[in-house]
Amino acid sequence: MPYKVVKRKCKQKSTGKSGTHAVVKKKSSGETEQESCHTSEEKADGAVRARYANENLIRKYIREMLKEQNVLATGMCFPFAAKKAEEWFDDHFEARKGRAPKRHPDLNNMDKFKVVHGKVTDQWKKPPKPIVHAWVEMGDLVFDDQTRMTKPDGVPKDVYYDMYQPEVVEEYSAEDAVVNCVMKGEGPWNKDLQDIMKQRDAWMKK
Repeated sequence: MPYKVVKRKCKQKSTGKSGTHAVVKKKSSGETEQESCHTSEEKADGAVRARYANENLIRKYIREMLKEQNVLATGMCFPFAAKKAEEWFDDHFEARKGRAPKRHPDLNNMDKFKVVHGKVTDQWKKPPKPIVHAWVEMGDLVFDDQTRMTKPDGVPKDVYYDMYQPEVVEEYSAEDAVVNCVMKGEGPWNKDLQDIMKQRDAWMKK
């Protein structure tokens, strides 16, 4: 469970009042981050229940929205993922004339940013159909070409994986993705995925 109650001294952010129990959230990196501070274990437990109830409502809303729009994350997915990698690279890499380039520590931190190539399942097809796809994961959020307008701030990773049941084939850091784009195009770069794409293209030309 991502949320848990920890008995420790803490301070409430809004009032500065001291507390005895903190609600912490476990991040994808394994580290924990304090979410709130409470004066008793009972109040902290209540806050955890409220957070789960709120998150479940949000997830339910996103699932229903995706179903109603019949959205499958396909289309210009590879160019979209390549562009996100380029943006991350530009924000975390600085070329310096006559000196070694300056790299931000998070440049290739795949817990914070990675391009993923694989297959997702079109659950609106009968039977469900796997499709070659690319998406971007930033921590606990997924960014996708087809949801960029309705969910520009990303889709919770667990919701995305539940809806599309993706099969991860390759994962790339931002720098690796940018280099591959320069050398090989926007993707896919895995031979098995390339073969599937070729079969699709041949079928579409018939």
